[in-house]
Amino acid sequence: MPKNDKYTVYKTEDQLKAEAAERKRVENLLAARRKPPPKAAKKAENYWYHYKWATIAGVFIAVVLVMFIRDVAFRPGPDITIIMVTTRFIPIEYIEDITLEMESRFPDYHGEGKGIKIAIDSIPLSSAADDDIGMVEIDMAYNFQMKLMALIAAGADPLFILDPPAYMFLNDVGSDFSLFKPLEGIIPGAEADALPVSATALDFDPVVPYLARELSFYYRELGYSERKAPYFEACMDFLAELADGA
Repeated sequence: MPKNDKYTVYKTEDQLKAEAAERKRVENLLAARRKPPPKAAKKAENYWYHYKWATIAGVFIAVVLVMFIRDVAFRPGPDITIIMVTTRFIPIEYIEDITLEMESRFPDYHGEGKGIKIAIDSIPLSSAADDDIGMVEIDMAYNFQMKLMALIAAGADPLFILDPPAYMFLNDVGSDFSLFKPLEGIIPGAEADALPVSATALDFDPVVPYLARELSFYYRELGYSERKAPYFEACMDFLAELADGA
């Protein structure tokens, strides 16, 4: 027996196999760690390194757009929309004042103190040499007229506010055809197919004094359908209440 044989540890064949398998497993793990990362992972890492802030900004903008679209889609629309066609351009702050003036006449439109919501789609026909109000360039006026034709073709809203030149623009004066429904005998204060603003409870003088005596309401039935009937009737009731409050 060798001199140090008493210190020698003899292992069984199964123990030796187990140790060999463990060494192999450790070697495989170390080799895997030394391998370069997969191409997809490397691409993702490179992309994030170079475009991290652009990606964050894009995600932020996308979230804001989704929230905006959601708010617009689910926001209640106006109760009444009026197409206002005038010869001269009317600044937006005047349109807002006119809108508030009309809304103030219906403080309990929905009951429980809930007032009416009105939207005015203002369209000037052409440029006008009037320094008190301003002018619209010819090309802009053309675009406005195209918008007006599109609104008329759509037939979604029956109420109009017009000055005399706008009325003549929309109607073939002297012919039997009229775009608007006769209101005389139906709405108090109406004359033929017009309800003058001066015949209503509205006070436009502080807002647009040069037009206050010229503007009139008109009602168009073209586009009426069973589906639109409640809205068209609400627009007619709106005119009647304005006249009754005069």
